[in-house]
Amino acid sequence: MYCSSDPESRHELPTPLRYCPNAKLLLAMAFLGTFLLFVRCAVLWNPGYSYLGPTGADRVFYYAYVRSLVIDGDLDFTNDIALQPPSTGLIVRDGKPLNKYPIGSPLLSLPFYAFTHMVLLVGNRLGFTDVSLDGYSAPYAFSYALGQMLWALFGVWLMYRALLRYFEPQTAALAVVATWFSTHALHYAAVDLMMSHAAATFSIAWCSYEAVKLRESPGRWQTWFGLGASSALVVLVRYQNGVYLLVPGCAAILAAVPIFRKATAKRALALAGCGAVGFCLMFAPQLLVWRAIFGTFFTNSYQTEFTFHWLRPHLVEALFDPVAGLAIWLPALGLGLVGCFALAIYRKNVLAGAAGVAWLASLYVTSCWWAWQMIVHRSPFDMLFPVCLGFGFAISCFWRRRPLASLIIIGLLVLWNVPFALGSGASMTADGSPFTTWLDYLLILLRLKNG
Repeated sequence: MYCSSDPESRHELPTPLRYCPNAKLLLAMAFLGTFLLFVRCAVLWNPGYSYLGPTGADRVFYYAYVRSLVIDGDLDFTNDIALQPPSTGLIVRDGKPLNKYPIGSPLLSLPFYAFTHMVLLVGNRLGFTDVSLDGYSAPYAFSYALGQMLWALFGVWLMYRALLRYFEPQTAALAVVATWFSTHALHYAAVDLMMSHAAATFSIAWCSYEAVKLRESPGRWQTWFGLGASSALVVLVRYQNGVYLLVPGCAAILAAVPIFRKATAKRALALAGCGAVGFCLMFAPQLLVWRAIFGTFFTNSYQTEFTFHWLRPHLVEALFDPVAGLAIWLPALGLGLVGCFALAIYRKNVLAGAAGVAWLASLYVTSCWWAWQMIVHRSPFDMLFPVCLGFGFAISCFWRRRPLASLIIIGLLVLWNVPFALGSGASMTADGSPFTTWLDYLLILLRLKNG
């Protein structure tokens, strides 16, 4: 038996999918493939991308959190910025640089970074190593990056666990792996690991898992606590991903209504309170960071950058621009989103519909931002759960009737996307057509051309 989000829809497992490995083997292959891509790109091809020290703006500021906390024991970024200045986005007050970025992603890498520092400190004192302890040498950078990768892969596992509520294991695993390797999420979990998107993938996957799990055990306080904590982490990692809270919000309402009817209002309020406690505890580090940096527990750290033109969204450009938009991944995203809404209608599943709506809302918010070109090719891939649901629905409908055709379609989507994992945004198509860029990256990936 497999778990279904609709208890009445549970049934015996169908025959295995032809030409497809079992679920655990498929997931293991995906994890190994992600790590090998990291080795190929970040170790062998271009370690200067970020792993000889963070570059750009976002990476510098995210990394500065862990470096300042572990090396200096404070949140004064003066020496961090002096050692590794950002390209843009520096805000200075009273002579001190501020950090406008959320703390969620750095917190996830903090244990790995701190452990590396402890090992290097002991090794240097005992004479086994002579690595610089400035916090920016390669061991530190790679520990930060690998920590992000592990969280992203854990997110893949949680998405698989969530999809088991809808499909049998083999279909669930294939849907997750196909989505993973045919979208730009792969780039941010295997190559560009100093951005916040690997952590965002994990946070939204965890939130999705807690949301679907709540329907199975709506009366357990632990489940409500997990839903609240995972919801807070979504915002703690990337503020703009707060639109995804529509999904746990719907899950909470669906779970609370029958409890309110069958039990008591006191019981329903107590469970909701557990969710609120989980949210507050998880979000507390951000309040403390704001207090330490900006002098207040609540602030708009992005200040004037937090500007949106709600009536003039760049939706057409966001979808079809091959340089700054999503044109390269529209086949995979289209298949996933259409399948997600089809699943929501066919199963009458509110959470699937809410996940699809949250994805569209995120795209709308992104396209309304004044600098939409900078993030529209990044943010949509934080929310993989609705796309995974759509892939799962398509596989369950077509694979057993047309296994070879289904395999070819998924294979082509993966083959098209994997070379693009080497680059990001405008760098992929600025010097030529998408196909020319794809061919260049494929040759680089196969070591047939120097990048």
